Amino acid sequence: MDRLLELLRTLGIRRAALGTCIFCETLLLLIALIPQSIWSSLGYPSGPIPDVLAPVVAGAFYLLPALTGALCRRWKLAVVLATLPAWLDLGMFAIAAAGHIGPFYLAIDPHAVNTVGTLELFAVLGALGWLAQSSLRSLLKSPKRKRQ
Repeated sequence: MDRLLELLRTLGIRRAALGTCIFCETLLLLIALIPQSIWSSLGYPSGPIPDVLAPVVAGAFYLLPALTGALCRRWKLAVVLATLPAWLDLGMFAIAAAGHIGPFYLAIDPHAVNTVGTLELFAVLGALGWLAQSSLRSLLKSPKRKRQ
């Protein structure tokens, strides 16, 4: 526990939260990219996430990229870090699936649209998260004007 607190002090809470968001988003995307047949063969007929938590996980797919963007101080970094889990997972999936499906799986029409859609969604959510925190920060810093 002391080592964890020391790590938090060294990294800072914002950076630790940012890393946690990116890790969780990467893990959830990786779970989503694994075909259902593999989960069934491992004894999880409806996947490794219980049905009770399905709404929480669905919300996390939207909340985590936005929170990643909100934790960044620059908008470009917010967009890059919000999409980083998708880049990593899609790259791992493309490499793992290349032997079975072929090297151009992600470039075939229906899959390419899904890939681009995921990247666009995460980029927009990261940018919106950054915009929300930036706007809130500037509202809190601006001097209050008196009405006359």
